[in-house]
Amino acid sequence: MPIAIVILNKGPDAPDINDLRADSWWNSYFFDPVDGQCAYWLKQTDNQMKLTGATVGWLAVSLTDEQRKDRTKAAQALVDWMIANHNVGFDRIDIVICIHGLGATVESDGGGTHEVIVDGRKLPAVVGRLGDGFDFYSHEIGHAFGLDHSFGKEPIVVVGDAPGGYGHPHCIMSAQLYGSDPDGGACFPALPKDGSADYSSIGPSVNAVTALNRGWLDATQFLVAENQMGEFEIRSRHQGGRNPGLPPQALHVVLPNGSDYCVEYREARDWDQGQTGDRVIVTQDKGGLGDGAYPDKHVGSFAWATGGLYDVHVFDGFELQVLEKLLQNHSVRVRIIRGHSQYLTVNDSCVVKTIKRIPIESGTTDFEPGDLRCVRGSWPYSREELIQQAVIEITYANPPGLDVGWTVEGQTLPQPSDTLTFPSKYVYFTNPKLRTYHSHEDVVMKYTIDTLANGSRLTLISAPPNKNFTLQVDANALNIIGRVNRSYTVELKGLVYEYGGIFESKRIECMANLANPSSYFPTYEVIVVDPPKFWRKVPKERRDEVVRHLSILEHLRSEGETDDLQRALQEFEAMSFGAAADLQFRPVRHLTAAEISNMSSCQLQPPPARMLRRLRSD
Repeated sequence: MPIAIVILNKGPDAPDINDLRADSWWNSYFFDPVDGQCAYWLKQTDNQMKLTGATVGWLAVSLTDEQRKDRTKAAQALVDWMIANHNVGFDRIDIVICIHGLGATVESDGGGTHEVIVDGRKLPAVVGRLGDGFDFYSHEIGHAFGLDHSFGKEPIVVVGDAPGGYGHPHCIMSAQLYGSDPDGGACFPALPKDGSADYSSIGPSVNAVTALNRGWLDATQFLVAENQMGEFEIRSRHQGGRNPGLPPQALHVVLPNGSDYCVEYREARDWDQGQTGDRVIVTQDKGGLGDGAYPDKHVGSFAWATGGLYDVHVFDGFELQVLEKLLQNHSVRVRIIRGHSQYLTVNDSCVVKTIKRIPIESGTTDFEPGDLRCVRGSWPYSREELIQQAVIEITYANPPGLDVGWTVEGQTLPQPSDTLTFPSKYVYFTNPKLRTYHSHEDVVMKYTIDTLANGSRLTLISAPPNKNFTLQVDANALNIIGRVNRSYTVELKGLVYEYGGIFESKRIECMANLANPSSYFPTYEVIVVDPPKFWRKVPKERRDEVVRHLSILEHLRSEGETDDLQRALQEFEAMSFGAAADLQFRPVRHLTAAEISNMSSCQLQPPPARMLRRLRSD
């Protein structure tokens, strides 16, 4: 049971004594077993390390600038003063914690040290100042307990450790950097306890490699050399502690070359509320960057984390598959495969259909020249709200079928049916002249997941007041044979102006004539800056339409029809969902007669159709 003494010391420009937290507050902050540092370390160590002690302050020991800017000298000076002036004995003290009360502009050095000497004995010390976060003290107390920094998977150069240090996004021993991973790190409550900045950054937990090797965690072991495959249940780190009657809280994977990994599961609660959701986290021990920097210290090196069901990651020697979240048990089920599984060939489909139309307005629109390409005159319309349904199926032709995990806009769908909410979603809609407008609105919709004999079906339903928008849907599918990932861009409409079949057919015919490459000779061509990124934004069923529209844009730019070009770009942006920003117009360079005559017979190849048109025009 480690015993600490907390020494509070006022320095230059410190707040008035009446504005400083009393000794009793700091006693609670460090030693309360419910929400203090004591509580944090009780949880991390499975009740093996209970921090106790007392607080003394506020003192008014005058420290030099040199002492304040060196944590070891500051702690040593305060300890020496306590011995000389308070006759405090340190023979039973295990940790010294010193807190400066300083003005915001007064410099000081903060952190941990193991160099405070009392009666020839070295004591670990933590030196901080008012406003330092909860994770700062948790981290430094971890050092006092003998823990070193945890590491990331990339050898990024950092100050204060070897490359990769402070790189674990889900470990307190990487505070306060956490590998700069936005999904990890501490929790910053909107209203911290007592309104204190000292409670502003809480958690995360200690990584599973360190906890397992300290005896704070139990694990099932999987020896890759002796097993081809295995399935395991892993209990949440926040659901109790070591208990032989419950599933272990880690899976220890050992490879033939001696490297090993720990797989754990953390829910986004308690000391890990800083996570954006529940996470399966993998940390490497032997063979990781941390093991290279601190051999046999089991500091842990971050390897992978996921919040998605049926996510798969291939490590050097084995594959990890996340199969199921067992909500009642606060656990997950995972599969380990030696080597890696094969990629499956699956059948999939994505169909959007309107299941109900709700007329809300009717009228007539007079289209003047320039209002809308290929449209003139007066046309009657019906303004309608739509209820639309998107059905996505993915199946495997042969047994054993597929386990499929679905995500929509990055949200994992853990329930067979529920409601999805997308705050401030990018939506679009038109006015009666079909000019497109955009806004950000909350979108709420329902979904259901049906388990099929050989796969899975996801149904998404959008209803008023939703407008028009697109969704990114991802399916992670796997079985004991292999795995596959599929992505879909789904367009759902909720508010439209309908002008009837004649209107649409005449406009399509006109647009097709404009898009006919043989009808014009372009002086500009459209360049897609990043083709893979561009086409990911366009639903498959609309790609032919987008290709035609690219030809129209090329024609308008070549003809110098500026107003029509701007209107066409607006239409295109709605059609391709913001992809117009990925386009550039580039002048076309034509071959001269001299360049053609200079070509040798062996160089002259049949030019593409587009080049032939240019040659004929010359």
